[in-house]
Amino acid sequence: MHLPVIYKNRAVFGLDIGQHAAKFLELKQSGHSYKLIGMGSAPLKSDTIIEGVIAEPEHLAETILASLRQPSIGHIHAKAVAVGLPQAHLFTRSITLPAMKREKLAEAVQWESQQYIPMPMSDLYMDFEIIEEKKDATGVTKEYEIFLVAAPRAIIDSYMKLLEFLKLTPHSFETTLAANIRALHPANELNKTVLVLDVGSTATDMAIVTDTIKVSTTTPFGGDEVTKILATHLKISEEHANEIKMKFGIADSGLKEKIDAALNPALAQLIAEIQKLVKYHQERTTDEHHRQVEQLLLTGGASHMPGFAEVLTAKTKLPVDITSAWDHHKVKLSSPLPQDITSGFTTAFGLALRGFIT
Repeated sequence: MHLPVIYKNRAVFGLDIGQHAAKFLELKQSGHSYKLIGMGSAPLKSDTIIEGVIAEPEHLAETILASLRQPSIGHIHAKAVAVGLPQAHLFTRSITLPAMKREKLAEAVQWESQQYIPMPMSDLYMDFEIIEEKKDATGVTKEYEIFLVAAPRAIIDSYMKLLEFLKLTPHSFETTLAANIRALHPANELNKTVLVLDVGSTATDMAIVTDTIKVSTTTPFGGDEVTKILATHLKISEEHANEIKMKFGIADSGLKEKIDAALNPALAQLIAEIQKLVKYHQERTTDEHHRQVEQLLLTGGASHMPGFAEVLTAKTKLPVDITSAWDHHKVKLSSPLPQDITSGFTTAFGLALRGFIT
């Protein structure tokens, strides 16, 4: 989902507006690597984003501007921005349509999408791409596999209003999941079929990816929910529960029995969603080489919870790599960045990379 790239020669930075913070990052391409120009974040109040809509764009703009002027690293020079849209509040789906002339395809996609999206088309912005052309034995294309994204106009319009107050030019809008995939699954790794799992504060976005997104979904398992569950079951404050989550997680500890009793239902639901997505992908994939998922790429704020990766490996039978954009791209840094910081900027990094796509 993007706007035409009008200002092709302008620098672009990525802006990821999450539930608790707005994160931004600017890169400069240098041969086959990148130089980090600047990065930082601005803390957000709990009521800043309501159902994906920016409640008070002018107030949020003031908060972000203060941080943009004094980022934690370097400087933000770009005046054009690639913006991430909240995956949990968008509609994404893979659909299959018979082959037809491209000028008729957009109309066919709109008609087909009405079966899956519980909103009037007039209330949505919609975009799509052909991710696979299915051919018959003679090589003639018979069907298109299409990846569809639809965003409520209220969400997009609130982001546009924010950019007006920030006095920034919109370079592109895309899902946070698409940005994460670009950051974690670059071009030199496209021969692998991977499952990307972004465990955020309020939801987990997941997608199976080869050279494009094949299937994706979102499930309400996130770091905030884990904290609330622990606080309720252990009868402690959420602040204390968050400390336990980050220190002990679901790894072996003196609290493991109580933590498992509290979190097992939520974890079981997450595993079920992963297994359902993998099965759906396998049933729809005709390319034998890309049918089997080879690896799980784990990212997001809650990805470092102790024991989490081990549980995912045991339940999914997939090797799990807790990773960040810095593990997949060469970035010139004046000094190393802590892993707990870099993993939180995966989306902003992927959005910043959007500026180098022509």
